[in-house]
Amino acid sequence: MTFPVAGNRSVKKPPCSLGSLIGGHLTAALGCWSLLAVLSVSQSWAFDTEPQMTFEQRQKTVAFQHDHLQHLQLGQPQPTPEFVQKYNRLATAAAERDIAIDQQKTGRWFFAYNRVGGDNGPEYATVHRYSQLLLSYGNLKNLPGYSKENYDQAVRYWQSWQDPATGRFRNVDDPTAPINGKYMPALLTMLQAAPLYPWMADGGAGLNPESVTRICARRPWYSTQFHTATFQQTCMLTAIHEGHSQYVPHLEQGLELLLPMINPKTGMLGGPNNLTGANWSDYSATADTLKGGARLVGYMGVENLPYRHQRADHLLRNLDHFCGSVSVQRNMLEACVHCITESTYRREELYGAIEKIAQSAMHGSPWETQHTASYVTYLFCLAGGVLHWDLYDGRLPLTPQVLNNGVLHDWRILIGPYGRVATVYKKPADAIFWNPKWNNQRYLEQSYAVRNDQHDRRTIHEVVPMRREGWAFHQGPNGHFVGETTFSLSPENGPLEFPFLKMTWDRPITIWVNGKKTSHKMGTMSEPGGIFLPEDIAATLQPGSNTIRIETATKSTAAPQVAIGLIDWRLADR
Repeated sequence: MTFPVAGNRSVKKPPCSLGSLIGGHLTAALGCWSLLAVLSVSQSWAFDTEPQMTFEQRQKTVAFQHDHLQHLQLGQPQPTPEFVQKYNRLATAAAERDIAIDQQKTGRWFFAYNRVGGDNGPEYATVHRYSQLLLSYGNLKNLPGYSKENYDQAVRYWQSWQDPATGRFRNVDDPTAPINGKYMPALLTMLQAAPLYPWMADGGAGLNPESVTRICARRPWYSTQFHTATFQQTCMLTAIHEGHSQYVPHLEQGLELLLPMINPKTGMLGGPNNLTGANWSDYSATADTLKGGARLVGYMGVENLPYRHQRADHLLRNLDHFCGSVSVQRNMLEACVHCITESTYRREELYGAIEKIAQSAMHGSPWETQHTASYVTYLFCLAGGVLHWDLYDGRLPLTPQVLNNGVLHDWRILIGPYGRVATVYKKPADAIFWNPKWNNQRYLEQSYAVRNDQHDRRTIHEVVPMRREGWAFHQGPNGHFVGETTFSLSPENGPLEFPFLKMTWDRPITIWVNGKKTSHKMGTMSEPGGIFLPEDIAATLQPGSNTIRIETATKSTAAPQVAIGLIDWRLADR
């Protein structure tokens, strides 16, 4: 099903500034290239992977991404390797060659034909070819063929690709031709312009939680749709951020179904059929395994994702097996960057792996075609930023969501101490990015990697042993079962540092702690899992008697089987 949303929201977005691009740098422009959030058309919504932002918020986002990149990168700037400089010279020459042919044929500036094929058109080719030119020339006015007349004509032309009635983009020269609409806002941003109307992303049919559940529950464990499922889950997090809390239990359930598909030996999505050796050369498999994981880490910042150290080990162990296709190299390099953002584990070796992958990208002649050049230009931007190459200092990759780790969302996703249960909860006010008191330095002191490293040092302390007995159930007029139980806390327990309910359940239930709703859990959980109690819920726990109440979500002829206890996942013994 697709959840309808009452009313429409038609917010015309201000254009992202090319700011320092015009002044000779690419930073503001590339920061703006993360696509603006999708706006509504009719009663159904489509969501993007990032929240909607004002121009000022976008500037704050770019500043954070730069600070985060600097926090991750090696110390002093290093000379950009000669092989990278060689690539930029040759890739720029190839881009100049192609666009000169296209401009002579069409009379259009800032336009490139797609020479790759597939479901992409000139919008795809223009973004990738001109991103290389901007990298080399530094600003729009220095680009070959620039004039005020050509610039104005290019803005009018690309803005005309948007249908004002639907907000969608189409090729005005050939309306039946396939296009990849996600490139259009990025393309207009490069031109210091914006879509004229609220816009819809590709598909635009809203979210489908049941579809995500089917994908995540599929067996055998290796599925070729992790990429699709995690994209939808990322969009769910954005929807939740924008006020649609009905997606919380669906997002939690989807993640809980994905968690068993992470191989304990490799840390990768794919279960027992995980990639090893030469299998890393297959793009489809690596896209599914690595891009799925990339969204969990880079976009959503799922905290305490299981087997993260095994993931770094597996990437380093297979370093010699993925140097064939530049698309695989890009995926592998991005995965190494995610490991660095996720934890300090084996960081120095991961820096070395990133450098090795970058060197392997020069095999063959990747600058010659749009397809390979688009991957390598992005790959070098990301590698150069992390490794602190001087020509890339202060620059961002084409899609800087890889560096967000869930920062831009008001909600956080935490996997409990047993690695089975996801809790999606509102961040404390001072941890919300849009809070005026929020600052980059404070975040970096408690960054995603810092929090994950803290979780590695936590230990589980049983406060109230898990038990099945002690429930008082009654069946309401709607056929749902309602149950209550109490547990006692002694003053010796003191304030709990990081409290979780330790639970199993056999059907969907809603849970209240001392009268405050804490969770609605879908599906079942047969092994003990930890449901995090956020600060406002934890504050209700008190010495003496405390009450847990549950209600089943559907009619039933028998009371549910629920076991419950309380643990403290402490950072230090007391």
